[in-house]
Amino acid sequence: MSSLHLGRRVDPHTFAPGDEELRLPVDRLVRHAVCVGMTGSGKTGLCVGLLEEVASTGVPVIAIDPKGDLANLALAFRDHRAEDFAPWVDPAEAARQGVGVDELADRTARRWREGLEAWGVDDARIARFVDGTRVTIHTPGSTAGVPVDVLAMLDAPPSGLVDDAEGLAAYVSSTVGALLGLVGVEADPVQDPQAVVLARLLTDAWTAGRTLGLEGLLPALVDPPFDKVGFFPVDDFFPRKERLALAMKLNAVAAAPSFASWREGAPLDVDALLAP
Repeated sequence: MSSLHLGRRVDPHTFAPGDEELRLPVDRLVRHAVCVGMTGSGKTGLCVGLLEEVASTGVPVIAIDPKGDLANLALAFRDHRAEDFAPWVDPAEAARQGVGVDELADRTARRWREGLEAWGVDDARIARFVDGTRVTIHTPGSTAGVPVDVLAMLDAPPSGLVDDAEGLAAYVSSTVGALLGLVGVEADPVQDPQAVVLARLLTDAWTAGRTLGLEGLLPALVDPPFDKVGFFPVDDFFPRKERLALAMKLNAVAAAPSFASWREGAPLDVDALLAP
């Protein structure tokens, strides 16, 4: 596919859609794309359409979706039957309209089908998307979708990354930043003692082929297996009292019942997310 079908061009004065298709050459999206518009202008709809077009070509997509709007990508049906929509119809909305759930599901199915036909989206295009894509919704901290174990970030990375000094340093820095973020700490990865000591602990363990896990990292944070950080004794660089305080904060978060769902599920593995 040399271009992505985004809809039809509209008259700039009347905003009525014309007959000319609006297509975006795929080479325009080699690196970045930004969608700008006022509230209600259709930014989300445009992005959903763009992702559908890309996914239909077999390109894997990872969409970070804080609002949850892009989860609608999973609502794709070959035949647009009422029973396809019934599980997703809001009973309260049906009651407000004075109809049953089945009736509202039928109306919704017909509206979707007619809307797609009006924009030239035929059954073949719908089938290509439905049959050729697998939409998985990952929900860290929730079991509404596929849960994600955020603490799996402490597992030792693949040996190929460990052997890449620059790549490992970047990976350690991002892991330490995420870990400190759990307790509301924004630390300079180069100067902050909290970040420097945690990075040293992870780097030493991972280069030795060991996975610390939080249960191994916290005791090591309190009593590090090294005496110096740079040219200074570790207790001068990052006093034990402060190390213990940080370990206690991390432990409290990990032990909190509300955090349990953040420790469930598969690790956040990009290679696994992109697997067909």
